[in-house]
Amino acid sequence: MNPAHTLGKAMMTTGRWTAAGLCLACLAPAMGCAPVDEMVVEEWEEVEVSGGSDVVGEEENVAEATEALTSLGFSTFVGGTGEDWRTKPAVDPAGNVYVAGQNNQDIFVAKYSASGVPLWTATFGGEGWEDVRDVAVDKAGCVYVLAKTDSYGPTQTILVAKLNAAGNALAYYSRFGGSGDDQPNGIAVDSAGNAYVTGETRSVDFPVTPGAMQQAHHGDSDAFVTKLNASGSSLVYSTYLGGSGSDAAMDIAVDAAGYAYVVGSTTPLPNVAGLPFPTTPGAYQRNPGDPWWGYDVFVTELIPNGSAPYYSTLIGGSYGDSGVGIAVDSAYNAYVVGTSWSTNFPTTPGAFRSAKSGPAHEIDVFVTKVNEPGSALLYSTWVGSGETGYDFPSIAVSSSGKAYVTGVAESTSFPVTANALQTSHHGTFDGFLMELNTSGSAAAYATYLGGSGIDYLFGIAVDGHGNAFVAGHTTSTDFPVYNAAQPSYSGYGYGVLTKFLGP
Repeated sequence: MNPAHTLGKAMMTTGRWTAAGLCLACLAPAMGCAPVDEMVVEEWEEVEVSGGSDVVGEEENVAEATEALTSLGFSTFVGGTGEDWRTKPAVDPAGNVYVAGQNNQDIFVAKYSASGVPLWTATFGGEGWEDVRDVAVDKAGCVYVLAKTDSYGPTQTILVAKLNAAGNALAYYSRFGGSGDDQPNGIAVDSAGNAYVTGETRSVDFPVTPGAMQQAHHGDSDAFVTKLNASGSSLVYSTYLGGSGSDAAMDIAVDAAGYAYVVGSTTPLPNVAGLPFPTTPGAYQRNPGDPWWGYDVFVTELIPNGSAPYYSTLIGGSYGDSGVGIAVDSAYNAYVVGTSWSTNFPTTPGAFRSAKSGPAHEIDVFVTKVNEPGSALLYSTWVGSGETGYDFPSIAVSSSGKAYVTGVAESTSFPVTANALQTSHHGTFDGFLMELNTSGSAAAYATYLGGSGIDYLFGIAVDGHGNAFVAGHTTSTDFPVYNAAQPSYSGYGYGVLTKFLGP
């Protein structure tokens, strides 16, 4: 464990900082920003929330769980035709769950109780199109939505919107970016209400702060990491992250001391001499698995003021490896999920699936646990069967160190457990859920989830009792529902939200 973590709890602050392409806390035309369209809030019947916890862990996706998942708490359709739900769910201290997407180009957020009763929905946005990328919730129940928007000009801009706990007002509506293509992918929130955003940018003028880790854009595309203060009015820090090739960050987590953990992929440019992706001395892997054509996972932990990495490492084989999701436990170990085409992606002895089965160079999902200095893999395992067709993975972790993984399976031989809710593949694509034990040596629970159509699970969150919430999108009229607030499917393409009960 890094001793500095115990000293890093004071948050760095700055005054209001502005630059070309940056407009923070935009709530009115007087601030030089286009106005937000009318916000629509629909409240549902008040219900008593059950099964919740009075406190929330400060690490992202942390829960108390010592045994396997058991059964369904609820499973319901969400929204309707024209709504797109491609984000991870978020859960608050009381066990309420939030999902977000876009509804006819605007942002749509819904809150459900721990028992699956809808509490409120909110719709808001600008005059153009918003593409929702991620959602997070803080310990006060305020909701943070990350989106990409073209409401403010021809260049698409990164948008962070914070809703109050009642869902009836915007605490802030902040946007930032450069003059090029900026792609936000992940958001996390710390105990003080600071929001951490990561993604990919091709903008040479992306807003960076003085003293940030990397001041200049180095490659075709670079990852970025940006921390907004609790009021959304200034950047605590903002930095590029990358080398001379193509770099994209896909997800972010933050620990109790304010250290940010970022995962993504990096690709060197063939036959071009330049800057490698930044790694640190003693890192598990400093050189690319294939320095010419492949791409590797990167895992980078930034110190609280964003001025340097605490560690930065590559993880990869000789073909193509992408980091997609990340979670952090109370001991500051990072749990990474992603996809790989490499037959020699690094796995560890005794892992659940240490060898890739099936055809060579077919995509499969991996889960890797990285120690806090970034110097070793505590475990690394394949998750799927080795056949083609595993994608869109997401990860959460319990306080006891169990990893929960969800994603999409085309394969008919996903390794389900005997206690699975659904043991067979039903449609073109089905969602899947797996719970790994603490050593990564076995699946405590694994199931398909889907109907006869196309089912995508895009995210997972775990509450303080070890209950797992998965969210996604379906075209299946027969998607499994239970205790559903919205039991019927009457259009084409609905969101879905399912709660699996913990021990």
